[in-house]
Amino acid sequence: MDAGSDSFKPPERSASYTDLSKQGKVPKSDSAASEAHLASHGIFTDEVKGDMLVSEDSKKMCEEMFNAQFDDPVYTQFPLSSFLLIWNRLRAAQVAFYRHRIDSFSLGPGRNMGNRKKAYDFVREVYKSFYPAHLKRIQDALKQMKDPRAQSMLAASMSVDQSSSGAPGSTVPSSEQTTTTNNNKSTPEFKKPDVPAGKKRKGKQAQQDDWLKEQLLALREEKAQQEARYAEEKAQQEARYAEEKARQEKLYAELERRYTEEKARQERLYTELEKRYEEQEKRYAEEKIHQARQIELLQQVLNQVNRQ
Repeated sequence: MDAGSDSFKPPERSASYTDLSKQGKVPKSDSAASEAHLASHGIFTDEVKGDMLVSEDSKKMCEEMFNAQFDDPVYTQFPLSSFLLIWNRLRAAQVAFYRHRIDSFSLGPGRNMGNRKKAYDFVREVYKSFYPAHLKRIQDALKQMKDPRAQSMLAASMSVDQSSSGAPGSTVPSSEQTTTTNNNKSTPEFKKPDVPAGKKRKGKQAQQDDWLKEQLLALREEKAQQEARYAEEKAQQEARYAEEKARQEKLYAELERRYTEEKARQERLYTELEKRYEEQEKRYAEEKIHQARQIELLQQVLNQVNRQ
């Protein structure tokens, strides 16, 4: 049924639009909000035949989305995901688009802290399990496809044969010419020189060689960057070590100088105290001798007084 026909009057949309979506009568979308957005732009389903009809507003919106340019290809998929399946079916294309929400992760603080590892594990499994399997499916599909270069070469060869056999002004060949023609009938008259065997690279092997070269160049560049970073970090570490060593040596020299000065000061103080102690001892001995003499004189005076 033609979507642009004026004779068809689309039925009223029921309130159970989400239920219809689950039954496959309308395209799958990412969320209920997306379904409501699709419904508001005129997506209908024929209740009898199950055909999907899209309004002119939706067609115009799809065209604008396909012609839009986005800086980030990741975000390009999200506005297009709600309309790809519809637009593909309207154009009677052979390609099917599928989008399903697998999971969502909230990385905020609080109880959502554990989702960070969950999101990390999810992405890791995508690259570990899904990516190799999906790549193998793509490679298997490419193997089943015919090489267009072989078909073009076959068509060119057939055109050359036809032009050489049906050329105007041809005469009856002699026996020698007939023999030569029969010997060369298997090859065209103007055969293109073949590529040297050393330079032949076809199909998957050429792609693998190019991929390996790109990987090798990337590894060499990464290795050079790592070596440059390592040399820079090593130079920075050596500079920091030299600065720290010089600072430690300077500090050690300063401490040693202070220790030497303190030791000399302590020795001078000790010598001074020892000298004072010796002087005190000497004064004490002299004082003691002086006192002994005074006592002796007093004793003599007392003895004289007692005699009198």
